[in-house]
Amino acid sequence: MEPFLFHHLTLPQRLPHAQEGNLNEVELALVGRLVLGAQRMRDAHGLGSSPSADTWESIRLCLSCSKDLNRRGAVDRVKLLSQFQQLGARNALIVYIRSQNAALMIHRLSGYVEIPFTPSNECLS
Repeated sequence: MEPFLFHHLTLPQRLPHAQEGNLNEVELALVGRLVLGAQRMRDAHGLGSSPSADTWESIRLCLSCSKDLNRRGAVDRVKLLSQFQQLGARNALIVYIRSQNAALMIHRLSGYVEIPFTPSNECLS
């Protein structure tokens, strides 16, 4: 594993005092590894031959679409609209908002696009 990715996922000995300069590279490498992991899990279960394999394929597609959608810290509007039109019942989109260090997971439910919402900690206390 590349040192920059390892230190991004774990706490390095000295914490950075500013945003990493190679954040685009880190994000692409991280999502790329998640896509590869989902693909390997899918292949281990035999694509099309088990519900587990189909689930891993859905996860792989979600991550691949999200990787393509979220580039250089911004969401491509044209790609987002295209992905909304192609969003199937078993698929989901992850829209990452880098400036907020947050993401929205969007999926289709009964013909409607649903965006689950979890209240902030302040709302729960």
